[in-house]
Amino acid sequence: MNKTYAYNSIIFGALFGVLAGVKTDSMVIAAAVFLAVSIVGFILIRMFEKAVDKGVNKAADKISEIHNRRKTERMNGGSAYQDRETTRMPEER
Repeated sequence: MNKTYAYNSIIFGALFGVLAGVKTDSMVIAAAVFLAVSIVGFILIRMFEKAVDKGVNKAADKISEIHNRRKTERMNGGSAYQDRETTRMPEER
């Protein structure tokens, strides 16, 4: 995954920092909240993105594996689906 949304946590950090600064009238608290929300948000978003990326890669590998297996079965002249004998209903007289 080349594109990351983790940098959006800086915007959230700034917003929460401003809110904390307005509520407490303290620049130190505003700066601390800004840094804390930005860093924690960045880490959490990146962890989520990595987990999603890992899941997508596993799913893509599994789909590719199934596709290749079915392709080789077709090339070998038959498929597991075609080799099965179907059950027929008895004919009515």
